[in-house]
Amino acid sequence: MCHLLPHMGEGLKEIQKQVQDDINISLKRTYSPTHLFTYSPRKRLAFTLAEVLITLGIIGVVAAMTMPSIIADYQKKQTAVKLKQTYSILQQGAKLSEIDNGPVSDWDTSLSNELYYQRYIKPYYKIIKEYDKGSFPSDYHALCKSVKYECDYYAHVSASDTIRFIIENGTLLFLNDNDVTRLIVTDINGLKGPNIWGKDIFIFSYQNNQVIPYGLDVIYSLSPDFKADKDYLLNGESRSCQRDGVFCAAIMMLDGWEITDEYKW
Repeated sequence: MCHLLPHMGEGLKEIQKQVQDDINISLKRTYSPTHLFTYSPRKRLAFTLAEVLITLGIIGVVAAMTMPSIIADYQKKQTAVKLKQTYSILQQGAKLSEIDNGPVSDWDTSLSNELYYQRYIKPYYKIIKEYDKGSFPSDYHALCKSVKYECDYYAHVSASDTIRFIIENGTLLFLNDNDVTRLIVTDINGLKGPNIWGKDIFIFSYQNNQVIPYGLDVIYSLSPDFKADKDYLLNGESRSCQRDGVFCAAIMMLDGWEITDEYKW
């Protein structure tokens, strides 16, 4: 057995030498990003603090570049889904009202806004809250899309005869008298912000025997026989989706209830 001891001693020395070599290599090694992928796991003891900080920095830069786009895409998708749902509710309510009151074109537009609401609207929607002028928040304002100044006049937010109510999916509605027809302004997330036309505020009208996004039929407020094409709805000087945001529901419907790249967000 004694003749084996020298060999065992040599083996221990070899192991000690390998461990010391690994330590020396680790201490002497300078950082390179390629080490993250190419350095041998057998010889690597751990990441250095510098490596960890640089890696986290790279991840942070990439996240900062991509997160705004990801968030915007999510917001656009959720907006389109909620608006389409609201449009469906408005359509269903109008169809139920037509059973009792005849086609939309025969509804009596000479009625006051209150009587119109009580006869043609209220019985046919699931309404979870109603406001009178005194109970509606005075600090609510509808902002134009591109310049962010108050565009309350498009929604008649503060008009004394505007009817304000919230339906089953949480959408806030304003019923407005437009002389020839009735307009329904929708804020799809209720009283919560941002309260901007084309982002959470959109407008529909009762006309041509249906509920449609305002701008897809005659735009009576511009002319008794004026009909706009898509380019006007998107880029026109008055009420366009890109400018004030009033015709954005019309653009979204024309694009299959999606917010496309041409829709300025």
